[in-house]
Amino acid sequence: MDGIERFKGPGGRRYQLWVQRDLFGALVIMRAWSGERRRGGFKAMGVASEAECERTLTRIRDRRRQRGYLPI
Repeated sequence: MDGIERFKGPGGRRYQLWVQRDLFGALVIMRAWSGERRRGGFKAMGVASEAECERTLTRIRDRRRQRGYLPI
């Protein structure tokens, strides 16, 4: 859970994934995406525990790979 993970996908798409704590100390999974000709987006998702955070990160990474994204 250190640093920002970056992925490059088909069609010039980009995806970033990282974890941080909010003002109350809770874990939050942050996601940002963009594309060459598309609008980007951003999403924050709170998680209850470190174990849940790891499971969610694994699920997100697996989904990115299924969709053709490669880590950069």
